[in-house]
Amino acid sequence: MINKIEINIKNYGDVIAKFDNDKLSQELASFIYRECLTFPLKSKIEINIKSESKLSKTNQNNITDMIHAYFGQEISHLLIVSKHQTYRQIVLFLLGVILIAFSALKILSYLYVLKEICLIIGWVMIWEVVYTLLFDDVKRRIKLKKYKQLCKAKINFFES
Repeated sequence: MINKIEINIKNYGDVIAKFDNDKLSQELASFIYRECLTFPLKSKIEINIKSESKLSKTNQNNITDMIHAYFGQEISHLLIVSKHQTYRQIVLFLLGVILIAFSALKILSYLYVLKEICLIIGWVMIWEVVYTLLFDDVKRRIKLKKYKQLCKAKINFFES
């Protein structure tokens, strides 16, 4: 099934960023993303742009390129964030395991408070990794799939 996003514009100026004519406006990008949130993750998306004035073929191609480039950059950004998040998770997990192992040492049996502090901090670090995997990472993966859908979207132009 193909899900459609309908966009009504007056002219080419409604699509471009205010201070950079080579980029998609933030308002339009946000609108497109919000519209696609209700669509299933595996569906195809079609963006229909209706313009009050006739858009030249060059402008149509520019709009198509800007939309695909914008969501392509968002994909790249999310992949970088995911990479750094993975490194953070590995470090936190290892530190948590080390602190739990350190709290189990017999050397600390006389330092009860230090032993308990190491144990608590170790479990908190491990919980942070589990929480990120169960909740934050899922949100990021869904967002990544939505951006990929939009990056592959077919864009049609109509005169209204």
